[in-house]
Amino acid sequence: MESGKGVLEMRVHEFMSHPVVTAKPDDSLLSAARAMKEQNVGCVVVMDGGEIKGILTDRDIVIRVVSPGLEPEEIRVEDVMTRQVVAIREDADIDFALNLMKNNRIRRLPVLNGSGQLTGIVSICDLARVIGRDTQNFLATVSAHLPL
Repeated sequence: MESGKGVLEMRVHEFMSHPVVTAKPDDSLLSAARAMKEQNVGCVVVMDGGEIKGILTDRDIVIRVVSPGLEPEEIRVEDVMTRQVVAIREDADIDFALNLMKNNRIRRLPVLNGSGQLTGIVSICDLARVIGRDTQNFLATVSAHLPL
């Protein structure tokens, strides 16, 4: 991190995860779940022809498939994925990412470059890791915004 730069001013591209684990809408849910396990990730971004079509999280699988007792072998990713995807630009700062997650009640944001192409993903865990590395600077930044 640049000297004197507050943690909330860091840009998403500085701490996003990449490459992103992806799936196609017509992939089986079982294959997507296996990819998540193999890559040790909590979601896959659903892509079709270079365009984001949705996001599939481990929570989606539990709530929409496991809980009602459905068979994952018989289900396609597009049947379970979240279609309303909230994404973020790679030049956005941590403060914006935190607010976007909070306001939309989500834990993961696909990251897009200036051309709108998927370049990474940022999770609440990524943010916590970055903030934890620079706790003193983070606390100073937050404290500066508090009334005396």
